[in-house]
Amino acid sequence: MALGEWVHGGDVREALREPQAYESQGMQDALVLLVERSRRLAVPPTRVELPDRELRLGAADADWVAELTTDVATLIRLCSGRHPDPARFRLDGAGPEQYHLFR
Repeated sequence: MALGEWVHGGDVREALREPQAYESQGMQDALVLLVERSRRLAVPPTRVELPDRELRLGAADADWVAELTTDVATLIRLCSGRHPDPARFRLDGAGPEQYHLFR
């Protein structure tokens, strides 16, 4: 629930055209929750390259089958079922629909 609230806050900040809407206070905690949730769902083991860090989505002990290069806002949009701009991410080895973490 905390992750959903944080995402919704980003949606509101984005609608108000605030810069870096999804990179607000709590972003680090939100990314930790996102990784944990991805491990409980059928998310392909994915290496995620963000501008300032690397994450691993999906099963922690499996070999990578996919690689995603993007920014935090686009990662959040992708994982929350929004339709991010395809020009803002590169995904190899999986489809965007496999990352919807809120079903």
